[in-house]
Amino acid sequence: FKKQKKPLNILEIGTSRGYNGKEGDGWSTFFWCEYINKYGGELVICDVDKEAINTCKDLVEDYIGKINITFIIGDGAKYINDKCDLIFLDGSDDPAQMLEQFEKIDRTKTKILCDDFHVKGKNVREKDKDFDLIRVNDIHEMAIYYKK
Repeated sequence: FKKQKKPLNILEIGTSRGYNGKEGDGWSTFFWCEYINKYGGELVICDVDKEAINTCKDLVEDYIGKINITFIIGDGAKYINDKCDLIFLDGSDDPAQMLEQFEKIDRTKTKILCDDFHVKGKNVREKDKDFDLIRVNDIHEMAIYYKK
């Protein structure tokens, strides 16, 4: 993403659940904030858990007012649209839910980054094998699906 250096509209489904930030849940939110701070765009963060949204707001408070960022308490699948350049799927640990969200995305218009692919990506991996696997460490995998 850093190679592009252009504004991106990013939808993050699922966010920080604790204050450990970059060392655990929610590290991606910092990356998206920093990218948008440098290159422009919009970040929409959705989570069904009100406390997770509140935690995320606390963690990224330095970016609030500096970048175009929106926090939504609710099902991120409802906010999937063709205006997103990138959708980051990191909601529940349910492989069926990730597949449901994945199938709502128009891959001709949007890149998809799936977190915890080793856990929640089981169904997506079986359905669509056109991904690049990113091994974060010995057990953690992510997958990127580029535009078709």
